[in-house]
Amino acid sequence: MDAESRTKKTLRNVRTALAFYFLALGANFFSRKVFIENLGAEFLGLNTTAANLLGFLNLADLGISAAIAVTLYKPLFEKDRRSVNEILSIQGWFYRRVAVVVGAGAVVLSLFFPLIFSEMTLPLPYAYGTFGVLLFGSLAGYLFNYRQIALTADQKDYKVTFCTQGTKLVKTTVQIFAVAYLSNGYLWWLALELVFGAAQVLLLSATIRREYPWLRPDVSRGNALRKLHPQIMTKTAQVFFHRIGGFALFQAIPLVIFAFTSLSLVAVYGNYVLIASAVSAMLAAVFNSFTAGVGNLISEGDRERVLRVFWEYATARYWIAGTACFSMAMLATPFISLWVGADYVLPAFPFGLLLAYYFIQFTRVSDTFLGAYGLFQDIAAPIVEAALSIGCSVLFGWTWGLSGILSGILVSQLAVIVCWKPYFLFTRGFKKSVFEYVVKTVCLFGLLGLAAVVSWAAAERILALHFSTWFDWGFSAAKVSLTYAVVSASVFAVVSSSFRRFVARIANFAFPRLRNHRMGGGIQRRR
Repeated sequence: MDAESRTKKTLRNVRTALAFYFLALGANFFSRKVFIENLGAEFLGLNTTAANLLGFLNLADLGISAAIAVTLYKPLFEKDRRSVNEILSIQGWFYRRVAVVVGAGAVVLSLFFPLIFSEMTLPLPYAYGTFGVLLFGSLAGYLFNYRQIALTADQKDYKVTFCTQGTKLVKTTVQIFAVAYLSNGYLWWLALELVFGAAQVLLLSATIRREYPWLRPDVSRGNALRKLHPQIMTKTAQVFFHRIGGFALFQAIPLVIFAFTSLSLVAVYGNYVLIASAVSAMLAAVFNSFTAGVGNLISEGDRERVLRVFWEYATARYWIAGTACFSMAMLATPFISLWVGADYVLPAFPFGLLLAYYFIQFTRVSDTFLGAYGLFQDIAAPIVEAALSIGCSVLFGWTWGLSGILSGILVSQLAVIVCWKPYFLFTRGFKKSVFEYVVKTVCLFGLLGLAAVVSWAAAERILALHFSTWFDWGFSAAKVSLTYAVVSASVFAVVSSSFRRFVARIANFAFPRLRNHRMGGGIQRRR
């Protein structure tokens, strides 16, 4: 696959993911309001709790989907249909057993619902019904939708997005109408969850059959085929440690915050996390679409070309992350003041620590390439990350409260995400010295800092920012974000050839007529 086709597919995935992200954001905003008004806030709490319980059971996945995606890049690139069928047969066999484990775990867990939901004022059947319909969707994914990984690995994730997110969008819209205007709104909510869950399975299956008519995985042969592809189980075991480490980290830290701070401070912290999570989800909609393209590029075996693409991707991601974090620094506190009041504003120092944490999360460039290479064998890294986060957070939180907890998290992020993972990628993936990464990354940080100083000075002296009303906030937010984006892009364009290549690559596909005009002009000049 040439670079033009690869970039075109990536941009199509990004456009589709972003479009559905904003549509889903609007739909979720309105649905939350309608559900609270008609079903009560406790219903949403029940829905969230049931989803969290199911998320715990879904750890039984063990990371097989990530291992399968890595294994599929090469046979899809080489059009090796037999290997693709064999790999998906293994996944189907494995997922049948995962479905049994999840189903059995759900039955056992449901026995404890009277204890888990003892404080709930809603009837207990609500808990069973909500958990049941969510469980149905999860089991359907394991038993039927597992083949969608072929579309994702083949850079056709936009088709998966249309089927899954499109179905969810229609479902949410119909649920809003049913809950608002029909009697027995909860029963309608349950029925629509089941109906659209089944519709999603049928739509995905039809899409996969149309795209890959030759794809016929034989699940009954999955166990025997494991011997032909031993790397799948090896990588699955490695990914499992990464998933367990991440799960321990993100589940334990909220408990540490609760233990060493007041409930009111937990609520304040949660408001900022909600904003950052919305930004993170938007960036994920953009960046997650690059992984399959990188995996396809790596399959070609041109290491120098992969390294060039890495730096294009890194500079673009740092630029976008810098814009997001600078905007959050300038706009989050005024937003909180307008939204829930000045009493819920976070002090400057812990807010700065929180921004530093999210900047590291937004710029996890190495993860994309480590995943595309299938480099999961550093199983000690997530364990160390979780141990450092929990240990340092408890130690520092005992003395300094929320600031100490956030400092403890940053210690683990700096050690593992900023230092170790790039070293591991460059030495094991690129087969290069990490010195190049250190020099260029320090340069990127310097450019972002310069852009922040210039943009902050402009905000203070030129932009005339006002936040007294929502209109003022929106207008000021547009000025702040655009100013930093333009200033930082200008600085990057002057200094970084990688950023210039990235901009040129995007421009070629955003403005195809201009590209064709240049190509035509070049042909005429050669004549």
